[in-house]
Amino acid sequence: MDRKEREEIVVLPVFYRVTPQEVRMHENGCYNMAMEEMAAKYGEDSETVKRWRKALYAGGDLIGFCLSQGEDEGNVVQEIVRSVLKILNRVTLEVAKHPVGITSRLEEIKPLLCIASGDADTCMIGIHGPGGVGKTTLSKAVLNEYVGQFDGWCFLSNVREVSEVSSGGLAVLQQTLLRELLGQSSLTVRNVHEGKVLIKERLHDRRVIAVLDDVNEPEQLDALVGNLDWFGNAISTVRCHSRRFRRLRMS
Repeated sequence: MDRKEREEIVVLPVFYRVTPQEVRMHENGCYNMAMEEMAAKYGEDSETVKRWRKALYAGGDLIGFCLSQGEDEGNVVQEIVRSVLKILNRVTLEVAKHPVGITSRLEEIKPLLCIASGDADTCMIGIHGPGGVGKTTLSKAVLNEYVGQFDGWCFLSNVREVSEVSSGGLAVLQQTLLRELLGQSSLTVRNVHEGKVLIKERLHDRRVIAVLDDVNEPEQLDALVGNLDWFGNAISTVRCHSRRFRRLRMS
């Protein structure tokens, strides 16, 4: 608990056959016995006893996982793993020094993301408008807000620029998308056709969120997101479009 205060680390306590109340107040049971023994050894007013009482109170006050007698340990372990992965997957993209009106825009987008409702549909959202109105800023804010609820995430920037650099630009974008969403840095995409096949094969059963920034041609969407059945259930893809939004076919 000292390290938590000193380094601001995340602590997820597991209350194994004990309640948080018992740990926090240590009024009975094994914690009470241990504290009585420590008090007898070091003195009730000693710094050692005070530190332990403070640590137990703080630990019992944390949100964690309770495993009671007879409960399936496997289910709890899976829940712990999911929580840890969500924490590790968290990302904080720089949004803006002074983001104005972001909160209200996030609330408008939230119902469209198929998250709170528990819907199992693939969801695609297009954000469009003239340059400088905050499309990319809003997309980053959405990613920061909800990334913890997905198995993987990707912010694919400069789609228009990269795709126009060379004939292989779209394959490069596909490769980046797959590497980020799957966490496989060695994955290689040799051409657009292969990229489409890999996206369908590798992502059809995964819950991911991706932002495609500055899309301006239908071919870019076709190569990167194709049809909705490419992806698994409850995937949210947020796409930030340039002024040529009307040329894009939206599902």
